[in-house]
Amino acid sequence: DENFDFTSMTIPLKNVWKHQSTRSYTTIAKYAQYQAYSYHDMVKDELNEPILPSINTNSGLIANTNIIMTNGTAKKTTNKTSTNNSSISSIRIIKSGTNVDLSDERKWAAQLSELTKLPLFMRVVSAGNLLSHIGYTISGMNSVQLYMKVPGSRTPGHQENNNFCAININIGPGDCEWFAVANEYWGVIHTLCEKNGVDFLTGSWWPILDDLYDAQIPVYRFIQKPGDLVFVNIG
Repeated sequence: DENFDFTSMTIPLKNVWKHQSTRSYTTIAKYAQYQAYSYHDMVKDELNEPILPSINTNSGLIANTNIIMTNGTAKKTTNKTSTNNSSISSIRIIKSGTNVDLSDERKWAAQLSELTKLPLFMRVVSAGNLLSHIGYTISGMNSVQLYMKVPGSRTPGHQENNNFCAININIGPGDCEWFAVANEYWGVIHTLCEKNGVDFLTGSWWPILDDLYDAQIPVYRFIQKPGDLVFVNIG
């Protein structure tokens, strides 16, 4: 839950709001291979050292890379995080794929068919969903997107598009840890973003939890197991 500033190159590293990242592209197939190897290595490390409390068993720093994928092609952003700020000479880069577009019903028929099993109010397309009547696709709003991650990946803080509700399903194999804040506190977080030099709507940021606690902002923190569905209400 910490986000260190790697640009300062000082010891100890400073915990900051700005979420550092870079981008590049790959394919879903190539990333899936990387994802499988990464998870396999994580499981192997945990079996070798079962007493470690964290899934990030390698010492040193971790650089987290987001890969933004559309129609089989992806761009990645490297976001730097840390598990140990005692050294800045050991950096391991991890990659996470974001915004994989699953709107093509011909390519993703099997996956989209599974989502029709959800209750009506959670379905992508239904008579009661106003977004189903627009007549065109709005990526991630009335279409499905997939996020592909490895242990240590994170999604920066954000407000949902147009404050709409969101459905999030963890298809595994690993757990996801969530951090969430009620919508009525968005103004306070907006002010904290400005204070820390990041843009609330367009910037990449990861809040310092102590800053939220000091501002009397309640934080929901929980684990989403494989198969669990998280419903994010308005905001």
